[in-house]
Amino acid sequence: DFVYQCHQALNDDILFARIGGEEFALYVATDDADELRATCEQLLSLANNVMVTPSKTLSVSVGSAIKRATETFSNTMKRADQALYLAKNQGRSRYIHKP
Repeated sequence: DFVYQCHQALNDDILFARIGGEEFALYVATDDADELRATCEQLLSLANNVMVTPSKTLSVSVGSAIKRATETFSNTMKRADQALYLAKNQGRSRYIHKP
């Protein structure tokens, strides 16, 4: 399943957890937008390998944000959540980064 694949594929220093229902969160300790994008795109790829039905793969929406020096962790999560909802509204299997 998707969670198992994520735990197997993601770097050991990435925290991955279910935060409720069908929502998951990752904590990637980086300020490198390219590294973050690669990780998020890896999630999209992993989901695309999970068959929901014989003819349909799992789709996920991904939103991300990098913590600013003057920002609380809570505000960073709010920006990531905003990016997630933008991705959801744009269709299946999307990734949006909120600078």
